[in-house]
Amino acid sequence: MKCQSCNKGFAEWQCKSCDKIVCTNCVRNTQDGVYCNDCFGKQMNRGTNPNVVQPKKKSSSGFKKILITLIILDIGLALLFFIGNYFIEQMNTQFGQDYVQLFQSFGETILYGVVGITIVLFVMFIVSDKLMNR
Repeated sequence: MKCQSCNKGFAEWQCKSCDKIVCTNCVRNTQDGVYCNDCFGKQMNRGTNPNVVQPKKKSSSGFKKILITLIILDIGLALLFFIGNYFIEQMNTQFGQDYVQLFQSFGETILYGVVGITIVLFVMFIVSDKLMNR
């Protein structure tokens, strides 16, 4: 969502006074709450002097949700893979062994791919979180 004050930045904050959604450049974070530049100026003109604090940069919660979802998916796929392998080993039929081996290797490839993607995203999350909290 675009900032309702400057129409340029990505809006992350809501003004306590007028309920505008504003970006990081247009926000004034005080001990009393978050204000847009306009409402902050009005408060200053009224003689009230809110203590300005530096807004904290927050990491994206959407990225965290994706990462948690992928970790749960990894655990589920691993369980399916190992339980499936257990039952396949219990079967002693020769019928369809080529297909069974094909599906085992296919499942293994998917499992390793999803785990690899999760590891890469986890590292990206850690790096971006450290860069945002500098």
